[in-house]
Amino acid sequence: MKAKHYIYLSLISIFLCFGLSVLGGYPGHNIKFLVVSIVYCGLTYYLLFRASNKTEGILSVLILFLPPFLIYGLLHIIDFEISTLSLPSTLAHFIGIGFGIVIYVSRLYLKIALALLLV
Repeated sequence: MKAKHYIYLSLISIFLCFGLSVLGGYPGHNIKFLVVSIVYCGLTYYLLFRASNKTEGILSVLILFLPPFLIYGLLHIIDFEISTLSLPSTLAHFIGIGFGIVIYVSRLYLKIALALLLV
């Protein structure tokens, strides 16, 4: 990938993180957990599928991982007691990325089982 693709990916990752954070308010954290984990799983799988080499895939997943980690990770580190209610929906970002990686590296029958488990 060219450098401009990584810039676009980082902007998409930032907007996606902030855009999906709204779901924790009105619909609730259970809906946010479901939507965020599915979106991040699908996006991680797509980025790994489109990567031409291993380094490009790792860098793409790292760019996707960084905004939720910086935003939510620092929030939970600064004041963990107040933010414990939103901890499961915060972990949905990382669970989705993890499931996307596992689904990408697994065989077809395991991909189907893991995708059904996520939903």
